[in-house]
Amino acid sequence: MKDINLVQPVQITASGVKWVVTVPAIWTDPAKAFMRTAALNAGLIDTIQSDRLQLALEPEAACMACENDARHLKEGDEFMILDCGGGTVDITMHKVVRLKPLHLDELCIPAGGPWGSTFVDQQFEVLVRKLIGESAFLRFKPSPYWVELMDTWEIIKTSFADDESRPRSVNFAPVFEVLEDGVKLVELAEAYNAIHNAGLKVRGKSTLLFPPELTKGLILHTVRKIENQVSDLIERNPVGSIFIVGGFAESSTLQNRMKSRFSSDSCKVIVPKHPGVAVLNGAVLFGLDKRVFLSRRARLTYGTSIRKKRSMVHEEKLPPDPDYKIFKQADGTFVEYVCDIFSEILGRGDKIQCGETIQSGNYIPTEPNQRNIFFPLLCVDAPSNTTYHTRGTKQIGTLTVPISNADESVKIYFSFGETELCVEARGSSGISKKLHVDYNFNFI
Repeated sequence: MKDINLVQPVQITASGVKWVVTVPAIWTDPAKAFMRTAALNAGLIDTIQSDRLQLALEPEAACMACENDARHLKEGDEFMILDCGGGTVDITMHKVVRLKPLHLDELCIPAGGPWGSTFVDQQFEVLVRKLIGESAFLRFKPSPYWVELMDTWEIIKTSFADDESRPRSVNFAPVFEVLEDGVKLVELAEAYNAIHNAGLKVRGKSTLLFPPELTKGLILHTVRKIENQVSDLIERNPVGSIFIVGGFAESSTLQNRMKSRFSSDSCKVIVPKHPGVAVLNGAVLFGLDKRVFLSRRARLTYGTSIRKKRSMVHEEKLPPDPDYKIFKQADGTFVEYVCDIFSEILGRGDKIQCGETIQSGNYIPTEPNQRNIFFPLLCVDAPSNTTYHTRGTKQIGTLTVPISNADESVKIYFSFGETELCVEARGSSGISKKLHVDYNFNFI
């Protein structure tokens, strides 16, 4: 902000900016909430629920930036966004509902995993560690010389094509800053080759020649995981186009492998002109108009924990030793309840329209002097209607709903179709309140 104001005639403050922060589509709800908390702590917003902060899912943002590259698409077409970043690979699949203006439905739950370009870097790091030895590496990595070496590797990683036949040269001169006197690179290479049969060669005193098969192996260790995930997804849901975006999409090896394996008469593999900035450019477009996305799919099965009258419970579905409690009612009678019954709100894979709200029951207090109803927000990675008790579920957060008296009933409305979960309570007294979810950050 300070740097921007140095060149702007009109001074900009955090309160005058709408912030769009991109996050992976495979992130959990607590992880997204953590980003909102970080934005609050950084002073970007002044309240935790501020609408001046908009979270955008990275493959969706990239999708908006690819509109010019998707001119061949027509209504009804289905396509994949393969967002290959530094840490994660995010994959979303969409159907074109309308072209002008562009409207999309999400076809399935986003997929992906830790297969970004930094995992290729880790393979290179393992090689260097074994080559120069543990003690030398521990001195080398914190130094600026390590950054210099990684800059060289970055160029090789992105430009290397999997059909190359010539070795790539890497300047290892920075390494000599931490090696003991008298140690020669040729001796290190020979020792490494003797164990790993890597075929490393030395040119001069400080240049290491990487044979193409070795370089290819370092990159393919990660690329194959991406290939397998894409293959699994399109086997279940064939698409007509695959758009590859993200920083790792600059890799020639990744591009060639994806085109070789998946490009056909029925499927086009497309790499935009500047794939590394697709998410950034798309985030701006998303901040201006997020109505492109009509629906999304539930990542998990969501629910809450309730007490239910024992007379209404299917005892055969309960786990061993369930928790029973007896409560005195307002009329003086006593009723036995079963605790920790899972009340499902939304099933995994369910289609949710953006802006749609889902009512989760009609809740009443179980004690005469109760002034709050506490709802644990639970989730489970299981199909809809297969979870009856809360054992085996994970609590991702808590909702606190204030009530005015013991006779008041409360309806909870959830909106899962946005990039962040929104919750509202509506009491029988006519009062509505937007609720803040107290997320469990241990579930990130």
